[in-house]
Order: sequence, then structure tokens, then C-alpha cells
Amino acid sequence: MSMKDWDLVYTDYEPEREKLREALCTTGNGYFATRGAAPESVAGEHHYPGTYAAGCFNRLGTEIAGRTVVNESLVNLPNWLPLEFSTGDDDWFQLENVELLDYRQVLEMGRGVLRREIDFKDADGNETRLEQWRLVHMRRFHQSVLHTRLVPQNWSGQVRLRSAIDGCVANEGVARYSELNSRHLRHEEARVIDAATIALTMRTNDSDIVIAQAARTRLYRQGERLDIVPRIEEREACIAQTFTLDLERHQPLCIEKIHALYTSRDMAIYRPDVEARKAVAGAPRAGRLKDSHAQAWQQLWHRFSFKLEHDDENNEILKTLRLHIFHLLQICSPATMDMDVSVPARGLHGEAYRGHIFWDELFIFPCSTCVFPVSPRPCSSIVSAAWTRRGAQPAKRVTGAPSIPGKAGAMAARKASSCISIRSRAAGFLITAASSTT
Repeated sequence: MSMKDWDLVYTDYEPEREKLREALCTTGNGYFATRGAAPESVAGEHHYPGTYAAGCFNRLGTEIAGRTVVNESLVNLPNWLPLEFSTGDDDWFQLENVELLDYRQVLEMGRGVLRREIDFKDADGNETRLEQWRLVHMRRFHQSVLHTRLVPQNWSGQVRLRSAIDGCVANEGVARYSELNSRHLRHEEARVIDAATIALTMRTNDSDIVIAQAARTRLYRQGERLDIVPRIEEREACIAQTFTLDLERHQPLCIEKIHALYTSRDMAIYRPDVEARKAVAGAPRAGRLKDSHAQAWQQLWHRFSFKLEHDDENNEILKTLRLHIFHLLQICSPATMDMDVSVPARGLHGEAYRGHIFWDELFIFPCSTCVFPVSPRPCSSIVSAAWTRRGAQPAKRVTGAPSIPGKAGAMAARKASSCISIRSRAAGFLITAASSTT
């Protein structure tokens, strides 16, 4: 598969546009997704790290004008990304505090990988190259990977690395919701599993959903694993490992952070925390995970591939359409089969509309049912979840086609039956569905 027109590329750093880029560069697999925030970033004016799991909602009440207003929100889950570094006695690396010599961030839509390459100079004149890539695995639905390569260009010396799972998060990504209570999580347990692995368990404070995460951080030099015992830092709702070691000029250091996320909504598991620890303990190296992830995306794109007349003259249109399909596949994928979830209005990319579900599944069906003709289960699972939330039984299939409640579902709540047809001009197919509440 040629990578031409498959990459969304940024060659400069614009702090005021970072939140938009973070949303566009979200990586996910239908089960969970993580915004494209830098691993060293924290929530604030220019950045908003966020991880969201399909169907993980919580309700909170807020006192407004003498009344208690209850709102339900898609919960911002603990941030698994944090990987910070510093040289010598310097503060932790931040893009705003160094001189950027070169900057490149690329969302590889063909492979579902977000990468960035940065050359920078610090206040002491030390030049360093930072290379990172990440993914949320499209086959191992509970796992994600952050791979970092750090290369001293003109210096040798000591470096500190800090890898964490941070549960001190809130739903603060949308300014117009700032008056609403935003703390949806309470701390359950932080645990050190071994020298490389830490784990954190949280619970939503009303819907009582357990969220368990584990992260395995290993260091490699010239392909050999470094046996370094980290210093552990613990505070409520956060656990971190700090590694200290010496680097030599031009000698790369590779850091692999492999993460797993489970919740109590998952089917056929023992306990979320146990499953998360097992997942990272048995995970292969980052490169192998990347290969299998890219293969899964290649298979999806084989189904979803398309061409435009005069492709060479419509490069930007082609890239834009691929970007939309890429994000669609990150919220409606094989991972959503048999899950009790539907399609949030803004996907799993942020907190707009508080992650609520309206009629958006109606708009994606022509695309998704066209390419899953043999097994329309991702769509039928979404239909069942949406229909159930509207207080009715799942609709029956008619003539082998998946039923589509969508806006027809609202009509069905008032009438005994409904029927809807959708025709795709591009694909030339017709979907007809009927439903009955009797």
C-alpha cells in the first residue's frame, strides 16, 4: 500500500492550535482512544491529554441557582501517556523551554500510528533528537504502546526518565461545562508489580465502573535491555517510576511503554486489574505490536479503500476523506462487536456534547454496512445499544439487512412500527429496515 496522501503532517509547533491537533491526531480502536497530546504535556491552556473508553459514563450533580442539575458525561480516564525526561539537573523537558531545531509530527492513517520527530537545543547548548511513536492496538483491543528513542547529539551525561499513570484527571476539556462538577473518579489502588510494571485502579463515583490500567516500561540500549531499578513515587490516584542513567554522545536510548486498560464492563474476565496486569506481562516487544497493529489496519483499509477520478488532482480531498474514515474506524470497529455501546456525537476524541449519543449512528451506516456485508455485527451492536437506551427492545432484522433505528427509533417510541430506507449515491446500495414494538 503506497503511503502517498495517507499522512497528516505538521512541520511546526503552534501552541494555540495544539488542542485541535490533539483531537485530529487521536488514536483508538473502538474500545478506547487517546488524544494526540504529547507524553510530557499536562492539561492547561494549550494541551489536553485525554483517554476515553466506549460506554464509560458517569453522572454528577451540580448546584446551580439553587437547583441540583444532574449531567452524565463520558469520563476522562487516567492518563497512561506520561513519559518525561530531563538532562542533568534541568527541569523536565517541555517544548516551550527549548530551542526547536526541527519539528515534525505525522499521523500515519494507513497504519494507525502517530509519530513525532524533534531536534532541540536546551539552555546549556546540548542538542538532542527525540523520536516517538504511539498506537492504540487495533487487534489487541485493550493495549496501547508508546515508543521513545532519545539520542544525545553533542553531549554525554546523566538523564532522568519518569513514566507514570496519572489518575488525577477531570473532565475539563470544554470551557462551557466549567461550572459543572468534573471529578468523576475516585482512587482504588496503586501497585508496583515488578521493576518494570506499575498499575492503577480507579472507580467512577456514581456509575461504579472499575477502570484498571497497567504499564510496563523497559529501557534498551543497542538492543540490550537495561536492568535498572526505578525509584517509585506514589500519591493518591497517581503512580510513577523514575529511572536514572548515563547516556553517551550519539548512543540512542529506547524506552518502550506498553499499557493495558480494562473495565468492569468487559465481558468474560475475572477482574479488570488482574486482566490488565496479565496483558502487559504477556505483551511482546513494541516492534511486534506495531507490526500486528499495522496489519490489522491494512485489512481494514482493504475493505474501506476507494478512489477518486483524477486522484492526483484531488490529493487534499482524498486525504480529507481518508481522515474521516480513519476516525470512523476508531469508534466503530471490530472491537465494538457485542459491546453495549453506540456512537458518541464527537467520537472518543474529546468531551464536546459530554460524549452523548444522539442519532449519529444513522449517518455512518451507509459506509460501515457497505464494507461489512458478510458480518454487520459492529453495526448491529450499535443498533442494539442505541435502541435499548431509548427504552425499547432491539429491532428485528428484515430481509437480512441490519435494522436501523436512528431517527426512526424516536418515531417507533410513539408508533407501533416504523420503516426507513437509505440509499448511498457513492456505493450504489440500498438499506431498508423495519422495526416494531409489538
